[in-house]
Amino acid sequence: MKRIKWGTFISVLLIIMMVGSAVALNSYLVAFRAQYAGTTGSALDTCNLCHPGGNTGSLNSYATAYANAGYIYTAIENVDSDGDGFTNIVEINARTFPGDATSFPAVDTTPPTVTAFAIPATASTLIVPITTFTATDNVAVTGYLLTETATAPAAGAAGWTAAPPANYTFATAGTKTLYAWAKDAAGNVSTSLNDTVVITLADNTPPVVTAFAIPATSATLIVPITTFTATDNVAVTGYLLTETATAPAAGAAGWTAAPPANYTFATAGSKTLYAWAKDATGNVSASLSAPVVITLSLAAPTNIAPVDGSTVALSPTLQITTVFPDATGNSHQSTNWQIAADATFAAAGIVFSDMADATHLTSLIVPPGTLLPARTYYWRASTINTAVQTSAYSTPTSFTTQAVVMDAATGTVPDALAVKSGGVQITDLSSLTPAQLAAAGNISPQLVAGPNSVPLVNAGAGADKTQPSMMLVKSNGGTGQNVLGIVTPAGTVIENLTTTTTSSSAFGGAPTPPNINFPYGVVSFRISGLTPGASLDVTVYTPADLPAGAIWSKYSPSRGWLKIDAAGIYDSSGNFINANARFSVIGGRGVLTILDNGIADFSTEVAAGQAIVLDPGGPGIATAGGPVPGDGGNSGCFIATAAFGSAMNPYVGVLKKFRDTYLMASAGGRLFVKAYYRLSPPIAKTIAANPWLKYVVRIMLLPLIGFSLLALQANLAAAILAAVLFFVAIGFASWKIYRSRRRLATS
Repeated sequence: MKRIKWGTFISVLLIIMMVGSAVALNSYLVAFRAQYAGTTGSALDTCNLCHPGGNTGSLNSYATAYANAGYIYTAIENVDSDGDGFTNIVEINARTFPGDATSFPAVDTTPPTVTAFAIPATASTLIVPITTFTATDNVAVTGYLLTETATAPAAGAAGWTAAPPANYTFATAGTKTLYAWAKDAAGNVSTSLNDTVVITLADNTPPVVTAFAIPATSATLIVPITTFTATDNVAVTGYLLTETATAPAAGAAGWTAAPPANYTFATAGSKTLYAWAKDATGNVSASLSAPVVITLSLAAPTNIAPVDGSTVALSPTLQITTVFPDATGNSHQSTNWQIAADATFAAAGIVFSDMADATHLTSLIVPPGTLLPARTYYWRASTINTAVQTSAYSTPTSFTTQAVVMDAATGTVPDALAVKSGGVQITDLSSLTPAQLAAAGNISPQLVAGPNSVPLVNAGAGADKTQPSMMLVKSNGGTGQNVLGIVTPAGTVIENLTTTTTSSSAFGGAPTPPNINFPYGVVSFRISGLTPGASLDVTVYTPADLPAGAIWSKYSPSRGWLKIDAAGIYDSSGNFINANARFSVIGGRGVLTILDNGIADFSTEVAAGQAIVLDPGGPGIATAGGPVPGDGGNSGCFIATAAFGSAMNPYVGVLKKFRDTYLMASAGGRLFVKAYYRLSPPIAKTIAANPWLKYVVRIMLLPLIGFSLLALQANLAAAILAAVLFFVAIGFASWKIYRSRRRLATS
């Protein structure tokens, strides 16, 4: 009797686990059936659809693509997942496997046949109508094409149309032969039928421009066309304006089907404009012309700062003077800014160009990383008013950027950003009392005590280079009490350290990564003493430990805000760039690894044989409901990834989606995720190294996967109800076993 009770309990438990497993295993197949009606009961209605040989422990190329597409079947319909030459939707419709290169639809090798083709024997225009064009195919004709050559066109050539064309346009008159072709969906091209036409153009008389006028004077480079009319014995088909008396060709660029409403000159002064017309046969008229004197009423601005010939910092502020409203009563709309390496402003020498900037009208901070040290640059600006009139450029002035000083003697931290105690910048954390430390700001406890502490501010001219360099600075441009500690290895020197916010005008308004919060703003540092070509680890201590998934967001003038995680650098669209910089969180500290290889995006320089790194950026943390930073679909669910062997496994994807949908939406859930990220990596490492343990963990995870699937496809309440019933069943079975054992014990 005892054995029967235990057998009953185990059977119930196995049934419950099998239900969870079945929900997890069959959900994707159920979704496939729902998406593609008619596949139920077909060869595709098996585990072989996504798993080679039906082995659910591995995925084929179609299943991998499905996971990468966020588990959306329609997103990969036009993809050829198995590389057999047929898209996934074509294979599904043919009931062949889209993830198996040996399974594909039968290939159509029979070309279409052009059954009839005819054009008129004569024509008086270059546009010849198609009288007859029909074709047949054993499957379907998918393309029609007309050529003037007997050479068969490729199936991928330009010009194929889905229906027979109504006409064909020849380039010149004369005796012409036209060839008709057809193709099918498999790319088979028919032989041709051809017909001949003799084209004799009846129109040999060019059009006549009958009237043309523009204003005698203009205060803008855009001059309106007052009158432009033309006639032809057949029809005028084109109108053109030029600044030269040389007649344009009928095929020249710029012809319009209707008279233009205005013309834009490049510069001011006395100008003459010529009006032309053409007809369908390519006859071009003689011209009529009209003069205009353009005097721009918008005066050029004047450069104010930097003073001409002065020495400036690497991120100077440019400033101009303008007078608005201008002489015509218009206001200032935008400004064009340019910096060049030479006074001629040749295109190759322009290092910074910010055109039609409606935000920085009279002053602009040059973005960090744009200019090199100890270089002379020239700059100018022009203004645009609300009438879209552009002034001439200001008279260029020059400035020279400051030279790099390897060991700055003073000013390593701006006074307003320095962390102080009793009005004096802190240089020794170990000498401060707890009260003094608390008054100085929110400083990382790891900097105050512990095996990883660095008690001294060790940077600048008097630094001991045999020790690590460290500086303290107020975050977010000095706002609030948060303090950042920046530490670099022995042998390097932190020369300068500043902070600001991500909304600073120095970053040009470039949007930061979505769903990411920057609680400590942006930190800009100058670090010297690095061997050129070597990597540098910059450790960032924040007041509170950074979560495991934190990223580093770096500003680049040419690319905007870049995301850096443990794998490398990504652009603002999420595309991987390279691994020249990486960011990891180790024990709550952020470690930014930079390879100094001269790439401008990371503002690296070499002076006096030593490398210098400038890197404005800051640590970013996922906001509530946003993605886990640094996850990228390849990490995060460490234990599930280790058990199933890949972060792309659909079951791992279910757990990640449950995490992002429910756990990251609440404070308690985010706290759980943070703890999981801290504790699970060593467990996952053990699981990954033990095949037997991987199998056991897979079985244990199946009920959780089934719970997550039910929550995602129905709702969380339904999933919780199912879980409650699960535990009630276990409790009931346990109680029955307990009662049976007591009866046996007392009998």
